[in-house]
Amino acid sequence: MTYVREGLTRGSLPFQFAIEPTGKFLYVLHTSSDNITVFKIDNENGTLSFTDQYVAVGHPSQIIFLGF
Repeated sequence: MTYVREGLTRGSLPFQFAIEPTGKFLYVLHTSSDNITVFKIDNENGTLSFTDQYVAVGHPSQIIFLGF
């Protein structure tokens, strides 16, 4: 892993992050803003692009990917 840059997580108090099994998306769980935000991972340089997708959930603490 190599440092590329810093960025906003689009939520408050990021608690956990997870890369889904295909390696195309990063999910960030925010405990204070009660949401999950989704970022696309660029395979060429590792940068993240916010997908404008928010999922409202109450106090997310863990994400598990099923069926892969």
